[in-house]
Amino acid sequence: MSLLRHVALRTKDLERSRAFYERILGLQFLRYVYDEGFPPGCYLTDGTVNLTLIQYEGEERPTFSHEGEYIHLGLIVENLEDVYHLVREEGMEILVEDVKVEKAFDYSRVPVGSFKTTDPDGNILDITERKDEWDGVRLDDQELIDS
Repeated sequence: MSLLRHVALRTKDLERSRAFYERILGLQFLRYVYDEGFPPGCYLTDGTVNLTLIQYEGEERPTFSHEGEYIHLGLIVENLEDVYHLVREEGMEILVEDVKVEKAFDYSRVPVGSFKTTDPDGNILDITERKDEWDGVRLDDQELIDS
């Protein structure tokens, strides 16, 4: 068995993406990475999985709808309503409510349970407060303790 402990994303604006994942999603910034011959990057973590953001310097990438993305990330948050408001303050669109059923979202209220949005580079994010959202995911007692 292997354990997923690292994901890397290329980003057009390293600082904006760092701020998004740190301020809005609560990942902890660890350090910048400057390796000769490679674009700059930075490490963030949730305490178990490392997220490396790498400055992308190529041509503009196409954006995809959530039905056509190559990859998406799923994050469990402590308070969906708080994260929803931060995402909206950042100007991000809510693609659908409920990452499993994918209901059209009604902006007149806060989503219930989960929603899909994007990061600053258009990568799709599943945001949920349901600790059992994904089969096989176990959380230690230390993680996302119920209030």
